[in-house]
Amino acid sequence: MEDLDGIKTASTIKEAWPSVQIIFLTSFAEEELILRGIDVGGAGFLLKEIRAQTLVRSIRQVHDGDVVYSGQAARILINKIRELTLSEKEILGKRLENRGIHLTKRELDITYLFMSRMTNKQIAQKLYLGEGTVKNYISEIYNKLGNRNRKHNINFLKEVLNRK
Repeated sequence: MEDLDGIKTASTIKEAWPSVQIIFLTSFAEEELILRGIDVGGAGFLLKEIRAQTLVRSIRQVHDGDVVYSGQAARILINKIRELTLSEKEILGKRLENRGIHLTKRELDITYLFMSRMTNKQIAQKLYLGEGTVKNYISEIYNKLGNRNRKHNINFLKEVLNRK
């Protein structure tokens, strides 16, 4: 479509005919496109690899007032909802787990604090622990992250947290 992508086209259609139901049909599910599609009033997001009979069923479902999302699009939305209900520290923990790095709750607490560039002493005071205990935890965290350099680990953790 010249000068218009699917989202802009859908927005134009919904402005002119608000009752029209729109199902996006695309080659791949991408978070930004799904969210933009929902924002303009889309009632579904399906992948082009869909079987014909499933597409017909989906069109009927949307006509009957339902919404339809491919499994991949639904997973993206579920993950987005989870992120909205989790704290930044919990998101970090989940993303580390997804990379096979499992931290205990206390290790995650300490990790999150040293990410903000707190010293071991400051972390100990904040968590009511001895400084030696914090050092032991950090040593274990470094082992799990596979690197003994604090600055490198902080950069890695921030990258993990900030990935979209």
